[in-house]
Formats: sequence, structure tokens, C-alpha cells
Amino acid sequence: MTASYTELIFVGCILLLPFLYESSQKFRYHLKFLLYYTITILNSIILIPVFCIRPKDVRNLLLASDFCKQISRVIGIKWILRGKEHLEKDQACIIISNHQSSIDILARRSWRS
Repeated sequence: MTASYTELIFVGCILLLPFLYESSQKFRYHLKFLLYYTITILNSIILIPVFCIRPKDVRNLLLASDFCKQISRVIGIKWILRGKEHLEKDQACIIISNHQSSIDILARRSWRS
């Protein structure tokens, strides 16, 4: 059985990925964003039915953050949480953060133990 040109190009691209990842910071940046958005879309597809069953439930945010907890490590983001002692109190609070991009979705995971 002979391989088609499409299959050969696909295999060549797959074999080229590790080299590009190690040698190009721009490629690494775009690959991490692609990975982040792919996982976010898959999480949304999985979780939207759950959210529809439990509308306006705070546990929905906690469930979504559990699904996203490993992506920060995979794409290399380190979070700094200041004032954690205030969040450990059992009381209402307001969380203020500087909105930079869609990666802020991952920040909601940083204050959960």
C-alpha cells in the first residue's frame, strides 16, 4: 500500500513539530495558544449541557475551573496570588484583576485550594 502525498506531508509536519517547538519562541507561543483554545472549546462543549441543567449555580464555576486546572502548567503560566488570607475567610468578597486576555479564565483557578 502506497502512502499518498497528503499522508507524507502530514507525517513530515508531525516530525517537524518538536524541532520547531524547541527552536522558535514564536512557534511555541502560537502552539500554546492553539492548545489553550482547543482545550477551552472542548471543555465548553462538555460543560454547557451541565450548566443548562444547573443554571445560576456557583458550582458551575468550580466545575469549569477543575476542568481547566492543568492547562496553566501545560502552557507554562505561573500565577501569583496576593492576599490569599483574605480569601480563606468564609465571607463574601470581590476579586479585582487586570483583564489582559482570554487567559484570565485560568486565573479563577489560582485562588482555589
